[in-house]
Amino acid sequence: MASGEREIALLWAAALAAYGVRTKVEKVGSAFQIIVSGGDAVKLAGLYFLYGPPLLEGSERVISHKLVEAVELGSKVSVRIEEGGWRRIKGGAAVDLYISAGSVMGVFSLYLHNKVVLIFRSTNREEVELGVRLLRLAGVETEVKKSKDMWYVRAFTDQLAEGDEELRRGLIKAVEEALRRGWVDEQRARRWIEKFERGISTWEGYKFSLKLTESGALEVSFKSTQHKNIERLKHKLETLGLSEDEHFTVTWLEGGRLGYLYITREGIKEVAYIARHGPEPQRLRAASLIEHLRKRAETKGDNVLQKLEELVREGESRGALSAEGLKAEVAIEWEGDHIVVPVEVRKLEAWENEDKIRIKVKAVVDGVEGEWVMTFFRYDRTNAVIGYTNTRDDAPGGRTEDAKRIIALVKTLTGEEPNIKRDKYGKIKQIVYTRRHLKAAMKYVEIAETIKRWLSNNDK
Repeated sequence: MASGEREIALLWAAALAAYGVRTKVEKVGSAFQIIVSGGDAVKLAGLYFLYGPPLLEGSERVISHKLVEAVELGSKVSVRIEEGGWRRIKGGAAVDLYISAGSVMGVFSLYLHNKVVLIFRSTNREEVELGVRLLRLAGVETEVKKSKDMWYVRAFTDQLAEGDEELRRGLIKAVEEALRRGWVDEQRARRWIEKFERGISTWEGYKFSLKLTESGALEVSFKSTQHKNIERLKHKLETLGLSEDEHFTVTWLEGGRLGYLYITREGIKEVAYIARHGPEPQRLRAASLIEHLRKRAETKGDNVLQKLEELVREGESRGALSAEGLKAEVAIEWEGDHIVVPVEVRKLEAWENEDKIRIKVKAVVDGVEGEWVMTFFRYDRTNAVIGYTNTRDDAPGGRTEDAKRIIALVKTLTGEEPNIKRDKYGKIKQIVYTRRHLKAAMKYVEIAETIKRWLSNNDK
């Protein structure tokens, strides 16, 4: 932290000392820095986590992801129930549940009747905010609400089943004790216990739904009636490295009362790519999202899981293969017939040229050795990525044979046949590509980073 005034810096140092955090105050240029390091830095991050940033509104603040990880690892919650805290209520039982992290503790009311409900109430909003932070540390995403002059936070059965193992273990003990006392329905209690034992997978507090559409495509979605929930998830995906419209889309129905966020096929591939090849903070988060989607897919059957795994494998393979020496006998549709063309790739390279990206391939196709260049750019009107390769009159066999070789070569590299563009006389002029061809080429280590950089620099 920094301040332009020495007195303010010393005041912050004194305030932090009251919490057991040792600091150093140093002058750097015209500013005074309050420096915290080592175990004291972890203590400070713990204060941030539990109480929010102890800084003036508008102050700059940065906590590194390493520090956050250290806090999360060192501040796991503990859960306990005191034997004398039980009380019988209409239709069930209630007990005080103590949740603590380090020296901070919250006393929650746990109700077991037709559902499991955990509630923390207070006329002091700050106390309830602390309860929210404890629950989030336990893996339960909640928020503060208000009823008249009372602030409260509340979590129900499925939300609690999303919590970490320590919380779920404490809930199981509570249900078993209520069942032993004969205060709850046995069949209902067994369902609760089974749910808490199994747990419900979430990703950073969000639970996605997976299913196959009528066409057999995988649909991954999150729905909410709360705009802020959709906006928070959008922000999480964007900080992960995904972009709206390409990797996910948002749709509002019922006059804006119900929102859906869909992760696209390309989005799943990108998450898998980040989980395998991305920088450390994003890689860990992306891996946890893939794991969550797998767990959700497992509950929907083998077909859903298989579709998900296909997309994950495709994303993971980006930048993992070498094109040099690639050989294939590729089948293409050509002039109303299906033919097989032998292809051997010799070299693959890519470079950025102003607002374009060019990919050059040296190969032997159908016995003809040559070089072909694919040029990609953004079409101004739609912002779509499109590409082309001009066919050549001087190629062996002319433009028609050149087109056949290009199509076979591109399908070998990307798995996708490109389209043909003809002039007004019906002669083949260009072979044209879409974004999917460029994305598919990212599997090759020779060009993956160049493509990713170009897409990142040119996405709007």
